[in-house]
Amino acid sequence: MKNDMYSGTEELKSNKQLKDAIFRMIFNNSDKFAELYNTITDSNTKASDWTESNLDSLVIADLRNDISFISNDRNVIVFVEHQSTICKNMSIRLLIYYANKIMQMYDSNELNFTKYIYTNKVLKIPMPEFYVLYFGEYEIELKPERLSNHFINPSNSSMDLEVNLINMNYSSIKDSKYTNNKTLLGYSFFVNTFNKYRKKFTKECKNKNVDDVVKMALETAYKKCRDNGYLLEYIGRKEFVTMAMKEFTTADLIQLRTEEAAEAVA
Repeated sequence: MKNDMYSGTEELKSNKQLKDAIFRMIFNNSDKFAELYNTITDSNTKASDWTESNLDSLVIADLRNDISFISNDRNVIVFVEHQSTICKNMSIRLLIYYANKIMQMYDSNELNFTKYIYTNKVLKIPMPEFYVLYFGEYEIELKPERLSNHFINPSNSSMDLEVNLINMNYSSIKDSKYTNNKTLLGYSFFVNTFNKYRKKFTKECKNKNVDDVVKMALETAYKKCRDNGYLLEYIGRKEFVTMAMKEFTTADLIQLRTEEAAEAVA
């Protein structure tokens, strides 16, 4: 990968909205979403069965849902979140996303929502499914997270929500059923390769700043992907290169600041 593809990247600033941008770029279309959904649920849906249903704006502060699609029969709405770090509060975040989606139905008066919500007519809303795909480097407990575990007093709760957590780290899926999904496997390989070489170059190149280390690790990840036939329809695009540089530089800067803060407290 030529360095001129990175022209101007030294001026890129941290932007929290860039988080997981590459994941959205790849999977936020009906074709790739259907493949992804079929892989993680052992289903057999088609792209024509789904319509993109992401929230158009930030929900609260810097929270934005990654991907959500609604079935064209309006029976199911699926929320898929990408995680590279462990978060114990995904059920709360996903509750916010789902509640906002219902609010959208109210605001748009879908199915005469505003008319019937105060009547004895039973309104029908899409059933939610929640999935968190973890692409991080650490071992995780593959236990569904429940909203009720966050209640101060969870006894006799009249409400709950379950989040399905799936480990998508390349070492975990390279010999599994997920190998049938070349795009998902390729994305996992890309993230895994970047993380591996970012650590390597950070140790070996003490004089390099965060931007330089990220560039080197990304260039290596691009090459490894091409050598293995992964993400070939994406890694040659300049927007993919630029987006990756922004996203991974932001992630590394956040990690660096977190480590510095921890050291200051110690």
